[in-house]
Amino acid sequence: MKMTRIEIEGKAGRAFVKRNQDLIQADIESLPEGHIVRNANPTNAQSCYLLAAILQNRCDGYQGTVGDIQDYLRVVQTFAD
Repeated sequence: MKMTRIEIEGKAGRAFVKRNQDLIQADIESLPEGHIVRNANPTNAQSCYLLAAILQNRCDGYQGTVGDIQDYLRVVQTFAD
């Protein structure tokens, strides 16, 4: 099985996470901030964690705790090396 894209939806926004060649790419749409695209290095744990924190903040609408971010980190790690 090959995962090509995962859609995440929260109270404040939604995102599509996918592997784009050598990067993990998150296409995030949230209110009122608007649309952004963020990338992470799939071989760097800190880069993946930072992307998960951005996803959590933009989709949930607040800065979460480590436990909140871990849910999003599992999605990002799906595309990690």
